[in-house]
Amino acid sequence: MLTLLQLINVLLLTSIGSTDAEKLFHSRDHSDLQISSSHQAEFITDKDTAELFLSRYGFIRPVNWEELQFEESTGISNDEDFPGEEDLSGIQEGDSSLSRAETDDDDDDEDSPNPTESQAFISALREFQMVSGLSVTGLFDDATKAAMNKPRCGVPDKETDDATDEVHNSTNSALGINTDTSHDRPHQHQIRMASLLSKRRQKRHVGKRAWGNMAFSKMVLKWRLIGEGYSSQLTIQDQRHIISLAFRMWSEVCPLEFVEDTSSPLEFVDISLGFGTGRHLGCNQKFDGTGREFAHAWFLGDIHFDDDEHFTAPNTGSGISLLKVAVHEIGHVLGLPHVYSTGSIMQPSYLPQESGFEINWMDRKAIQHLYGDCKGQFNTVSDPEGLMQSLEELDYLAALDDNGNLSEIGIIISELPLDAQMAKALLASCEFDCVNEAVTIAAMLSGM
Repeated sequence: MLTLLQLINVLLLTSIGSTDAEKLFHSRDHSDLQISSSHQAEFITDKDTAELFLSRYGFIRPVNWEELQFEESTGISNDEDFPGEEDLSGIQEGDSSLSRAETDDDDDDEDSPNPTESQAFISALREFQMVSGLSVTGLFDDATKAAMNKPRCGVPDKETDDATDEVHNSTNSALGINTDTSHDRPHQHQIRMASLLSKRRQKRHVGKRAWGNMAFSKMVLKWRLIGEGYSSQLTIQDQRHIISLAFRMWSEVCPLEFVEDTSSPLEFVDISLGFGTGRHLGCNQKFDGTGREFAHAWFLGDIHFDDDEHFTAPNTGSGISLLKVAVHEIGHVLGLPHVYSTGSIMQPSYLPQESGFEINWMDRKAIQHLYGDCKGQFNTVSDPEGLMQSLEELDYLAALDDNGNLSEIGIIISELPLDAQMAKALLASCEFDCVNEAVTIAAMLSGM
């Protein structure tokens, strides 16, 4: 016979086991990571779900993503306190959680006999096909469906935020990137954006750069993986190491320095990161479960990872590389938008991880446009002018571009502790198939 206490324990365990609560830990080999229908992201299967997809990411109507963060987020920590999807649909014009009824009403205003065949839908579909490198047909075909169902970042592709539009437009203009957010915003909109910041973000050093962009005005930024936001799939040590490496990759291409801070009050931490599922970390955006959205970030703010996704350490499996996702989301926090360029870490869709991925030339120039060039923060060649002369003498096309400037490989080599003579010997004796090969050979020659 069970005692009363034993019976209560059994009932409690049974109740806990039968709920849909998030597991605290997974098995070490991830054998228990079964995709549950209740945690599976909704697939894009028809024109209705395609229209919701296009609305969410700003193709039908640009999304005011940054202001959306603050609409209902203060003090919200659970489903009971959080407004339902039907309530969120009316928050603001650019709400990414646009309801089916709202989109139908908009289409009805256009007197279209078939809402999903409205001109706005077709135009948005064509734009998505164009930026995704698909045949631009305006038809919801299999290729378009597959592209919409790829894992991707939750930050909208098309934003109308008054402050961040200036960052995105001026940065993209400087780099020759084509976007459709073409309206310049007056300075008072930046002031309005600052007034919407949470108390924690208001305390951060946010300044107006000389070229008119909003960006962190200090060069040393504190970050923290918050205790209530650890992943259930990787050890805490692995999580912190991977995120630290992601910050380091950005610090190697711009003058920013990132320092992990585990003790200061959270309001003094510049960038906080965390994992969660569904309603998470007091955020007013709900993760969609396994598939599609794997993370989202806020400009000068926070980064959230969907722990329903199978995140992995670099080059350790067939899951989603946490390092690659973290580098992407940090880019958003620092002020970079999505771009549609092969090789860019800021592409909205996730590409299967490759060994030794890096921040490419375009992304480097974008972040340096916001924060300036590196100024000796890490090892450089002892004689950069001599290296440049050596490259010009060799006319080595892999290291120089058509204008005689350092190309991507040249930049990599210039950042290694090589003198001009060693760099010249390296470039004269080798032909490179990729940047990684150049780095490997240079490292061997320099004795690193």
